[in-house]
Amino acid sequence: MPLSILCPGCGTGFGVETELAGRNLRCPACQSVFKAPNLSRENSTTGGLTSVFDRDQFFINQKMLSLIERYTLLDANGAPLIHVERPAHYMKSCASIFVLVISIIAAAIAGGIAGFTTRGALGAQNEASEIVALVVGFFAAAIVMIIGIVFTVMIYPKRHINMYSDKEKQHLILKVYQDQKFAVINHRFTVADDA
Repeated sequence: MPLSILCPGCGTGFGVETELAGRNLRCPACQSVFKAPNLSRENSTTGGLTSVFDRDQFFINQKMLSLIERYTLLDANGAPLIHVERPAHYMKSCASIFVLVISIIAAAIAGGIAGFTTRGALGAQNEASEIVALVVGFFAAAIVMIIGIVFTVMIYPKRHINMYSDKEKQHLILKVYQDQKFAVINHRFTVADDA
């Protein structure tokens, strides 16, 4: 199972297989040769995830205008440590926005029909019948809108986050699962290591 280590020369993070622990390695970025540290889970100070997290400070470099959210976490010297990817799932996102727009239109139509139907059923052209028709139309629109929002949330995808030690996404370090699609106050996530 690949684990991530850092080149002591340039600070580049990359993945190695556990059987290479203690052997000489060549950094793919700066080509310097160094001895691989002990990669056993028992000896790691971060609970076995990777030595990349053995630091207090990270810098974020975000790739803008990209279809998929991509970040690079850098060390204090600007060397890349972790490559982060959060797929956007554009087809599902567009479908959920489409459902929301249809819901708004349907709510307006339902509210109007319910209001006019109620006004016609009451028959009297006084202020009380106007208020009742307005309230019925409002509640009909609200019910349709709530149903539309529920369907929108059901369609909208969860956007899990993947963290890799290399730019080619060969060695997964962590996966952050989005536990809920919708949260009002607090979002919950589950963090899993490469195992």
